[in-house]
Amino acid sequence: PDPHTRTLRLEVEYTEVSAKDTDGALLPKTLVLKMEEPSSHDHLVAQDLHLYDREWHFYEHLAASVPVRVPKFFGTLRSEDGARRDGVLMEDLCVAGSVLNPKLDEKALLLTIQHIAMMHAKFWDNPDLETKMGLMPHNGPWFNPSWCQKVKGHWPQFKSKWAHVLS
Repeated sequence: PDPHTRTLRLEVEYTEVSAKDTDGALLPKTLVLKMEEPSSHDHLVAQDLHLYDREWHFYEHLAASVPVRVPKFFGTLRSEDGARRDGVLMEDLCVAGSVLNPKLDEKALLLTIQHIAMMHAKFWDNPDLETKMGLMPHNGPWFNPSWCQKVKGHWPQFKSKWAHVLS
């Protein structure tokens, strides 16, 4: 589980017994709502580094086009005034046959690296990332110079928290 977010499984009831989406597929009986977790001790860090914004943007605009299996996006939870995104509604992956939190042995790690490589290869040097997909460039205002400064500022906390696994 992600310590920066709160995840809830929702049971969904529809007015029609066999409600279908626009593609004709049956709508799910459960969905997952992933939201910001203000009580997390790292909440301000997550906000500073735009972790929530980037995750919500991924599900809203990119998830359907990535070459790896990710939860299907169903909608965005917005603040009451509509100005802020507070979370995403997505597919519940806890279904029969799913393996969540798999054992990360060498074979699983290599498969994970292969999936990461496939995703990076699909979007590598793609000019549409910023212009059509709305991703912030690494040298844009979110990241330069603030990203480096923020990471340096949070490094002592990160290091003390993870020292037992860092080498």
